[in-house]
Amino acid sequence: MSADKQGARARDALTAWLISRRRHFLALIDAGLVALALALAYFLRSLDDKTWDPAYGRQFKALLPAVIVPQIALFLAFHLYRGLLRYAGLVEVRVIVTATSLVTFGLFVLNFIAPHVSGLWLDWPLTQDGANAMPIPRTVIAVYWMLTIFLVGGFRFARRMIVSTFRRRDGKNVILVGVQAGEPAARTMLQHPEDGYDPIGFVDPDPLRVGRRIHGLEVLGTLTDLERLVREYAVATVVIALPEATGRQISEIADMARAGGADTRILPTVSGLMRGRVSVSALRPVTIEDILGRDPIQLDLPPELNYIHGKRVLVSGAGGSIGAEIVSQILKLEPEQIILLGRGENSLFEIATRINAGYGDERFPIVVADVRDAGRMRAVFEQRRPHVVFHAAAHKHVPLMEINPEEAVANNIFGTRTLAALSSQFGVERFILISTDKAVRPTNVMGASKRAAEMVVWDEAVRSDTRFVAVRFGNVLGSRGSVIPTLQRQIAAGGPVTLTHRDMRRYFMTIPEAASLVIMAGALAEDPSLGDPDSGPGRLFVLDMGEPVRILDLIHNLITLSGLRPGQDIEIKEIGVRPGEKIHEELLTAGESVKATRFGKIFVTHPDAVDPAILAAALERLRQAVADSDPSAIRSALQELVPDYHPRADASR
Repeated sequence: MSADKQGARARDALTAWLISRRRHFLALIDAGLVALALALAYFLRSLDDKTWDPAYGRQFKALLPAVIVPQIALFLAFHLYRGLLRYAGLVEVRVIVTATSLVTFGLFVLNFIAPHVSGLWLDWPLTQDGANAMPIPRTVIAVYWMLTIFLVGGFRFARRMIVSTFRRRDGKNVILVGVQAGEPAARTMLQHPEDGYDPIGFVDPDPLRVGRRIHGLEVLGTLTDLERLVREYAVATVVIALPEATGRQISEIADMARAGGADTRILPTVSGLMRGRVSVSALRPVTIEDILGRDPIQLDLPPELNYIHGKRVLVSGAGGSIGAEIVSQILKLEPEQIILLGRGENSLFEIATRINAGYGDERFPIVVADVRDAGRMRAVFEQRRPHVVFHAAAHKHVPLMEINPEEAVANNIFGTRTLAALSSQFGVERFILISTDKAVRPTNVMGASKRAAEMVVWDEAVRSDTRFVAVRFGNVLGSRGSVIPTLQRQIAAGGPVTLTHRDMRRYFMTIPEAASLVIMAGALAEDPSLGDPDSGPGRLFVLDMGEPVRILDLIHNLITLSGLRPGQDIEIKEIGVRPGEKIHEELLTAGESVKATRFGKIFVTHPDAVDPAILAAALERLRQAVADSDPSAIRSALQELVPDYHPRADASR
């Protein structure tokens, strides 16, 4: 270890030791100030007498411990040393005045009883002639009272003024919420004031921790005290250090901080915190993901389940939100090749740039093509021979697909059928279909088309060596065209924010979380613990989406996270349910039941077998309806194929 590092460690250790002994140092300073106040009181009295009476010296020496001990004891009893000097205020003034007044009253009492009590521990001084006991001069008592308040209180306010004058202009008063996880951050802030954070104390959900001190910082209260403390201490930033906090708790903390005039930051990684390693520069704003309580998922497949390593992987819809994230994550699993397939050249260019795929790079061949083009897809499979297919290409916008049902059917159903059939023909090992919660009891064309896509996959699975799975989940935070980016744009424009129905609820998860779980679900395609993979048409995996979120609550959170007030700064406008929309989404049909898998947030169900004859006839009718551009015929054929599809002009009924 270098000498500089050793020196830095020694300085940090000394700083920590001094901070931990802060209360003792302050008590010693106050004891000295009390002694000074008493000495000055006698000195001023002697000036009044124009002579120094030696009895004053004897009385001062005898009286000194009788003053200092109760004075410091009262300061301790009234918690004078809990607060920080740089935030001294009226609370500290009241404590000092009260404690000093009690000691002063005690001196008057002592003055009265001392001459009448024999054997008193105090060797009470006599006058020069030794005839009478000399009382403590009343002027000494009065001046002591004034000087003690002035010196002890003045020391605190002088410290506050000095700090306010010379402290860094960008230093922020900080309260940390959470003692255990916040301790490393507090220590770092104290040792590195150049970072611009000035911790003043903690708040913790556990009331038993209130009053404790960590690195000289007091636990000032519980969560219910936060708004008051933010105002009282002029806090600029509240740092949330609660690894187990729910989205609701984070939202409430952010609301209280904002009400007090502070912004909110959250500590970065739980693992780093628990090992005591945290950089305060990594503090980040609270996001909607924090409010919704979606924990990050680590993509960690054991070697025996890594079906990606050394394989050629084709990702359709590779430029979309989910497809692009799947591409980024499977890179960690060391595939031989990732085939980027998509219809939008700009989106493909973006994902290729993200993964540093150069033109002509055979590790990442870019294929601009439409999954509905069977001939083009066959050529791709013949040339690339993928081992694994992730089918993420789909039309997903409910209102647009209500207007354009031909596109939904052609892309979501027949595009899926083309890729599934080619996967069987070219010996693909695994085919993973990205499905949606809107496929459950669908009320719109998009949901019905995705449910039909699942049925197409199950039909192919019964006569194929390829392992077919589908993964069903809800809305993804931040995906293009989804509800949250739309709301954020409306807020940025100053409103109004539009809401279709006050009771509208949706499931949400983050894009990285969804992609990780999709990849992990693919690893379970042949997991024997879930039953014989050859015993049914395939496996349907359902992701744990948590609790559904009311969109109105989501809007309130987004507005407040922007530093604005819902209904005041930003208008919320209810516009009515759009055609095909449901108030509540579901993840399972009435006949489906799930069981747990080895991955905690993934559940499996076995879909019902599909009658090939019924499917073939319905698909033929759909094909003809699409060719004829007949929306009524398309919806009718979809109802035959998906019996629980009930199209509605207003899905709230």
